[in-house]
Amino acid sequence: MSKLKVILSGQKSFGKAVYQLIKKMKDIEILAVYAPAGDKLYEYAEIFHEDVRASGTLRSFSMPQDADLIIAAHSHDFISSNVL
Repeated sequence: MSKLKVILSGQKSFGKAVYQLIKKMKDIEILAVYAPAGDKLYEYAEIFHEDVRASGTLRSFSMPQDADLIIAAHSHDFISSNVL
């Protein structure tokens, strides 16, 4: 069975809590994490060597192309129709 490939866009304590929950799920692979630089989620995901990217940079031409799902956890990023 293949893993569900997700992008997490979020911030603060809620974003970090969602990240921790996702990491416990064996059938989910995190392709990238989008969060503000210096944020709890950004710094925590870096500890686990995730592909962490700055908030505001989620664009269709630069995002991981094989994502199945975008999870927005207290995200203020605009997710355009091209990204969807």
